[in-house]
Amino acid sequence: MLEIAPNNPRRPTDWRWQRACFLAENTPTTESFSFHRRDDDEWVRQAAVFKRRLDGCADDADRRSLVHNASDLYWAHDIYQDEGNPYKSELEARLLSRAESGVISQRLGVEAGTVKLYEKLFYNVEDKLDTPGYVYHTA
Repeated sequence: MLEIAPNNPRRPTDWRWQRACFLAENTPTTESFSFHRRDDDEWVRQAAVFKRRLDGCADDADRRSLVHNASDLYWAHDIYQDEGNPYKSELEARLLSRAESGVISQRLGVEAGTVKLYEKLFYNVEDKLDTPGYVYHTA
């Protein structure tokens, strides 16, 4: 778990999502999540609940309900899953360029909340942009 610790200088860009997946997959459904104050911020908590609900979707009706209740997170996750898509690459490049969520949103046609959640959960680089080695080697 140290590789996805928030203070790891070489943490992966999707460290929060990885932590949320670990929590969702390793906490019995009958128990509440066991969040750690230091490692599990509001973004990890939100993602863990979303992951549990996403894994519980049995059909399109369940997914529509999830979109209705967590639209920005649903679409951020949808973009994240699409490896090799130029759309995803452009979003990540714009995040690296320090573009604001509103500008990225307008440029790509997604909600600003989706852009913000994508950065927080799947491509968390905002606090590392002044660290060229991290950007070069990790992002």
